[in-house]
Amino acid sequence: EGGLRDCNIIEMWVNGAASANKKELDEQQLTMEDIPVIVDKCLKFITTQGCLSEGIYRIAGVNNRIITLLEEFRRNAWAVYLNPAQYSEHDVANTLKRFFRTLDNPLLTKDLRQLWLESSNIDDLHHKLQLYKQLLSELPQINYLTLRRLVVHLRTVSEQKSHNLMPVSNLATLWGPTILTTDCMTGINFNDCTSEAKVISDLIENFYALFDINDEEMNKDKELLDVLMNDRLGNEEHIPSSLLQRSGDIKVQ
Repeated sequence: EGGLRDCNIIEMWVNGAASANKKELDEQQLTMEDIPVIVDKCLKFITTQGCLSEGIYRIAGVNNRIITLLEEFRRNAWAVYLNPAQYSEHDVANTLKRFFRTLDNPLLTKDLRQLWLESSNIDDLHHKLQLYKQLLSELPQINYLTLRRLVVHLRTVSEQKSHNLMPVSNLATLWGPTILTTDCMTGINFNDCTSEAKVISDLIENFYALFDINDEEMNKDKELLDVLMNDRLGNEEHIPSSLLQRSGDIKVQ
């Protein structure tokens, strides 16, 4: 009965709920593949703009740009446009790492954290991978799918180590603590850093055995990398049509 006024209120409520990105992974805006939009957009940008950049994920970005970008993603990740003229690959790479570090619960979860660390120190590879598979099966779906997407990406980055000087060992040192520990966690033993690095290193090096990854998924990153290798021609006819679909299409529950 309120007519246009009530419609405007409902529209504001819906937009507010759709744009709420809080501190849990399942409270993020999601793509159709159940991956947070911020993760999807950042990974695509880094693959095309920074996969060949020396020290990607190691070199710091500009802090005020990182803060601004993270705030934009939290307001409405669908609306964020990552412009290379505005943000460098290092700005975006560090925004992605900071996103994971500022979650209330790490990507591999607080509940499973100690089991991940213990499993990483097992010498028998077959037994270790069996334990990893069990832990992967216990992750929430969004965590699992996000981890899988991240691992595929890090594998692609490591394969360009002759350009970016970031082999698996370097990436693992940076990403181990990022997916197993968050800034809000207390009582953490920082001697665990070696074990944290082992976990992500094992996931990258054994990802075919651990994840249900098909050639089509692997080719997505390869196609993105081709865009970069072709000198970023900027002409859509050189870009595979599968990559022209924008990130962050609305996920309907």
